[in-house]
Amino acid sequence: MFTASMMTRTDSTASVRCHMVHSNEAGETRVATMYGMSTGYYADANAVIIELALGDIVTVQLQAGDQIIHSNASTVESTFSGFLLFT
Repeated sequence: MFTASMMTRTDSTASVRCHMVHSNEAGETRVATMYGMSTGYYADANAVIIELALGDIVTVQLQAGDQIIHSNASTVESTFSGFLLFT
């Protein structure tokens, strides 16, 4: 099981989208999406259960074209974790 969360606070008109992505020999698949609204505070979280094979990878990726702006007025916080449910 993998979980991810994102909290944004921004005074700009930018939005932030992050995706949990499962990668294997067949390619990449988006398995969950988190979205941060444009102005103010916003939090989003997702959890997925994925059957993995040896060599598979799960990552969190920023949407192409989106930017994370670090300044006094803008903050993006995120977490990502995974754990084995059964063998």
